[in-house]
Amino acid sequence: MEIKYSILICTIARDLELLKRCIMSACELCSKNYEIVIVHQGKNPIDWKLVDVINPIRTKYFFLNELGLSNARNYGISRCEGEYIIFIDDDAYFHKDFLKHLECIVRENEACGITGIVLNEDTNKPIGRCIKSKPLRSLSWKDYNQWMSSVTVIKKSAIILAGLYDTNFGVGGGKYGGSEDTDLFFRLLHKQCALFASNQLFVYHPGSKKLSSARNREKFLKGFHYGIGRTAVFRKGAAYSSRRMFFYFAWLNSIGLAIAGCAHALLRLEVDQFIMDLGSILGRTLGFLVYEEFKN
Repeated sequence: MEIKYSILICTIARDLELLKRCIMSACELCSKNYEIVIVHQGKNPIDWKLVDVINPIRTKYFFLNELGLSNARNYGISRCEGEYIIFIDDDAYFHKDFLKHLECIVRENEACGITGIVLNEDTNKPIGRCIKSKPLRSLSWKDYNQWMSSVTVIKKSAIILAGLYDTNFGVGGGKYGGSEDTDLFFRLLHKQCALFASNQLFVYHPGSKKLSSARNREKFLKGFHYGIGRTAVFRKGAAYSSRRMFFYFAWLNSIGLAIAGCAHALLRLEVDQFIMDLGSILGRTLGFLVYEEFKN
């Protein structure tokens, strides 16, 4: 029996050209057993005549007034018919053989979730944490940095078992900036779901925009909010998991990495990055401490 996949794209349509490219790459994948589900959040629905790459047979479109990435993903999950859901950022796009490789992995492994590699479209090099050399390897608790938010594939039944995305986390509407994927990663492992990383699943992403055009306050706050989300996840994990010491160490290690990044930016005279890393240090320190106070 062939497995059906759902590609879930959540968007606020801030850049229609990048969104069109994302949808087009999904439409051109080398497979027939998939659907595309688009959840648009914002004040006004998109004029889909502008997004002329839409395939009306394969694509579903939903509009939500309420902002929040985790909320949009949960809504989209409820509308997905596929056994596996593929999550991709609205400004990223697929390698043409993405589904071909994914189908091979799913046929040969009992995987509940799989992450891949995000490549900088300008340099063709991995963005962020690089996955190790094995074509496919099992992920454990310590591998949370390998779970790439721009390219994850998760079994729908496993997401429901883990309790969907926590709307306290995530950009646009959560109390804590980002880290919605890391939170779900931990809860999937807590439910004993088998998670893997593959070096054969590629998506492309625009390179990081330079921060120089932003004000110093904006740079600091960006680091601060993402930092809070990063370590609030650890505090949450320490509350429900028996791995309390692991999460305490992860918190302290996260602060240490931010301090090291700050020092590195200072030595290289990268003022913009230094300011954002300062915000990250404060956010990562406070996130773990304040989570209990503000959780639902």
